[in-house]
Amino acid sequence: MEEEIQISVSVTEYQIETENWLKLIKYVIKTTDSAGEHSVLRSAKDFKILRKFLLVWWPGCIIPAIPSEYSQKNPNQALIPSCLNAYNIFLNKIIQYHYFTKSEIIEVFLKNSSEFSKATINYKIPGYSAIAENFENNFKENLEYQTNVDTINKLQQTKEKFLNAVKVVENLEKIVRKNCKNVDEFKKGSSNMVNELYETEKWLKPEAEERKVDFGDFNPGRKYEIWLIDQLETLYGTIEAIGKIDELIKVREMIESSISSTNLELQKLALGKKTLATIISNKDDILKLKQQHLDDLNAQLKALDIIIPVISSKLFNIDIPSIEQINSTSFDRETKNFLALFVKDLDNIRSVINNTN
Repeated sequence: MEEEIQISVSVTEYQIETENWLKLIKYVIKTTDSAGEHSVLRSAKDFKILRKFLLVWWPGCIIPAIPSEYSQKNPNQALIPSCLNAYNIFLNKIIQYHYFTKSEIIEVFLKNSSEFSKATINYKIPGYSAIAENFENNFKENLEYQTNVDTINKLQQTKEKFLNAVKVVENLEKIVRKNCKNVDEFKKGSSNMVNELYETEKWLKPEAEERKVDFGDFNPGRKYEIWLIDQLETLYGTIEAIGKIDELIKVREMIESSISSTNLELQKLALGKKTLATIISNKDDILKLKQQHLDDLNAQLKALDIIIPVISSKLFNIDIPSIEQINSTSFDRETKNFLALFVKDLDNIRSVINNTN
C-alpha cells in the first residue's frame, strides 16, 4: 500500500509588492511536511496557472474553483480576508488527494521560491495517452467501470442540481454579508451617537462621567462566509468536472469519425485510386503518413476509453455521493451555528448599549 504524504498548508497572510511600478498582492503560503517548514509568495495569477495545469492533467477530477470575486489580481482591501480564506480552502482541498500532492507541479508551487510562472514554463501539455497512464496508476479501483447512457444522464441531472445549488449559496452569501454589514453599521452608528451624547452632556455638565461604547471586533458572518466559500469552490469544481466528461465524449466521437475517414482513404490508396495528395507526393509516403495518423487516432481512442469510464465512475460512485452527504449535514449545522452567533452578537449590542445608560 502506497504511503500517503503528510502535509499541512495555510494561507493566512499577504504582502503587497511593487512590480513594474504597480502594486501587487502576494499571498504567503506556509507548508509543513516531513522535510520541514517552507514559505513562499504566490499571486492570484500563480493560483490560476496551478489550477489550469491540474485541469489539463486531471480532466474530470474535481479541482476546486475559487469564486472570481476572490481571485482578482488586486482585490478591494476589505475583501482580502475573504481572499485569504478562499485560497486557504483551495489548497487544503487539493492536498487531501495523494495524486495531487505527489505531482511535481504541487511541489514547485508550495516550495520553490522562484517565480512560479517561470518555473512552469517548460511543462508540456500532456496527450490523452499520458493522462490515461496517470489514471491507470492512481484510480485502479475504477478501471473496470463501463460508461453507459444512464450514468451520463444522471451526471447531467446532478450538474443541473448543482447549478441551482450555486444560485442558492450565492444568494445566501449576499444575504449574510448584507445583514452582517447592517449590524456593523449599526454598531458604528451607535458608538458615534453615544460619543456625541457624551460630548453634549459634558458641555452641559462638565463633571459628567465619560461613556465608552466597545462592541468588540466580532462578526458572526466570517465563519459562515468560510463555509459558503467552501461550498462554492466544491460546487463550481464539480460542475466543471461533469462538463469535462461531455467535452471528452464529443472528442471521442470526432476521433471515431476521423478513424473511419482515414481507413476509407487507406482503402482507396491500397486499390490504387489517385487522390490530390498522391499527385503531389509519393504514394508510399502518403500511405505511411496516413497509417501513422491512424495509429495516433487509435491510441487516442484507446486512452479516452480509459479516461472517460474512470472519471465517470469516480464522480458518480465516489465524489458526488460524498459531497451530497457532507453538504446535507453541514448546511443545517453551519446555519444553526451562524444564527446562534448572530443572536449572541445582537444580545451583546443590547447589553453594551444598556450599560451606557
